[in-house]
Amino acid sequence: MENDSSKSYDYLFKLLCVGEANVGKTTFLHQYIHDNFANFRSTVGIDIFEKQIIDKDNQQILLQLWDTAGQVCEHKT
Repeated sequence: MENDSSKSYDYLFKLLCVGEANVGKTTFLHQYIHDNFANFRSTVGIDIFEKQIIDKDNQQILLQLWDTAGQVCEHKT
């Protein structure tokens, strides 16, 4: 069991980013975390980005952003 005093945050939020392949999920998350755009190869499996923020009440919030590999969907017309 994890000791609560070892945590460096007050709240932990895990967000899962899903969508079709090549729509910009990784680019969007990278822009939010690192404040710049970059081109990426397709994600294989899952990547996890983390960002720690402080809210207006001076509480530490850790965001875990899970970037999934996109699914190629065939659209029938």
